[in-house]
Amino acid sequence: MKKPPLHQLIIPLLTAAFAAAVLLAPEPEPGVHAAGEPVPDFAWQGEDGRMDINAAGAAELELLPGIGPAKAEAIVSFREEYGDFTGEYQLLAVPGIGTDTLESFIDFICVEDSNEDTGS
Repeated sequence: MKKPPLHQLIIPLLTAAFAAAVLLAPEPEPGVHAAGEPVPDFAWQGEDGRMDINAAGAAELELLPGIGPAKAEAIVSFREEYGDFTGEYQLLAVPGIGTDTLESFIDFICVEDSNEDTGS
């Protein structure tokens, strides 16, 4: 019986070892980077870490895909004129924000309730 070449034995073993390492690696805790460092907490950050569009300024809004200085200023101006957003899709009323633009960043934003009940 002929022995299989060495590379035919090593590749499956390396693949199995890599798969085991990936599957058995502990997942990072919520709010912690994979390196173990805490995720920074910004004033514009919602409870789940996404950007709160009611708290973010123009500079922060520019971090979103498809949002440049003009659209960021349009969002801030709209918010100042009409008040806080009540939902993410209300951004469609902002001039220059269409469905394609909104869909490109909707997973990165949230709307936090700015009038939380304090119990008093």
